[in-house]
Amino acid sequence: MNIPQTSYSLYFAIAILGMQAIAGEMARKISRIASGIIYYGRAVVQSRLNDAVCRMPRSNKIVITDDAGTWTAGDLVTTITLGHIKNGDVDASSLTPVVVTTSFATDKNTSMAAHAAAIKAAIADCFSCAYDSTGHTITYIGDCYDVISSATVVTGITGTMTISSEVISSADVVADILGYAYLTHDRQQQISGVSYYMDTEPVNIMQGGTLWVHAEEAVTPADAPYARLITNSTKYAGYVGKSSDSSKCVAQTGSKFLLSVTDAGLVPLTVNLPQ
Repeated sequence: MNIPQTSYSLYFAIAILGMQAIAGEMARKISRIASGIIYYGRAVVQSRLNDAVCRMPRSNKIVITDDAGTWTAGDLVTTITLGHIKNGDVDASSLTPVVVTTSFATDKNTSMAAHAAAIKAAIADCFSCAYDSTGHTITYIGDCYDVISSATVVTGITGTMTISSEVISSADVVADILGYAYLTHDRQQQISGVSYYMDTEPVNIMQGGTLWVHAEEAVTPADAPYARLITNSTKYAGYVGKSSDSSKCVAQTGSKFLLSVTDAGLVPLTVNLPQ
């Protein structure tokens, strides 16, 4: 049986995320291998552990602060859960919990330094982890995985030390941004309707030229572009806006919006990276 078409639309989207915005422009591009999925038209950063790899910006930093109290016996236990956050949602299939336990040895500073070293040894994605005895902090910096949660406790302790705070943020900085994921004409949209490079695929990255990106808010050509490193609600990592959002975004020097938009949506962005 033939089913007649009862409606149609003459509307076509002005562009697709990641598409080149100026016909005939000679874009300057590089290639890397994707770690995790990388959405078209979003900022892409360099892996810290592998020069051939790129990824989305990640919440990959933890600062564990103790209250400067004493510690002469007992254990320090840190549980870190790593995974991938996709458009604000945690990918449950990617979750990897790691538990690290360190017993007191010699003195507090030695024991805290040993705990930081044990965390680094236990997590393959860890780029660095070190204890600062002056600031009383253990700073963990990862690479390709988001830190979903981190919790440190002292057990059976002799002394007064407690963990006063444990803060997750991003170690990525503006210098880590390689460019923007570029959609070439040979790419096909995924059956789910979401367009991205898949894990381990070669990624085309535009460093010089103009492409369509997602503005997370109203912007004009007079606004200085900011690239988002940390997701905030529905403003996802890799989007572009016009403010730092309390240091969750970084100024994208050498870039410029070419059109004005009155709300979040597609906008052409000229990029000139690295800066």
